[in-house]
Amino acid sequence: MSSLPTNQTGSAETWRPWHMPEWLRMLTTRIPADWRDLQTAVADILAQSGFSVQVEKVIQTVRGRAEIDVFGQEAVEGRTYTVLCECKNWAARVVEVGGAW
Repeated sequence: MSSLPTNQTGSAETWRPWHMPEWLRMLTTRIPADWRDLQTAVADILAQSGFSVQVEKVIQTVRGRAEIDVFGQEAVEGRTYTVLCECKNWAARVVEVGGAW
């Protein structure tokens, strides 16, 4: 697992595109203003990459209904690939409590 670049205080919340390693700048250098802007940017990147995209799609899971911020699908050689993106753009770092879902 790679970590994001940090500032002098060790905080990742104020880094900017010019501080990113080259591999992180390949898709965009635009910093989203909020989570909706991030959601739009993610949808645009997936669409430009050949995925069919739906924003705020409601899906049925084994645990009930879930709204996915960006839902993308692409068919390659008869196989369908699905990408589910939850777009969060918090001002401060969020610490995960509990396990992965």
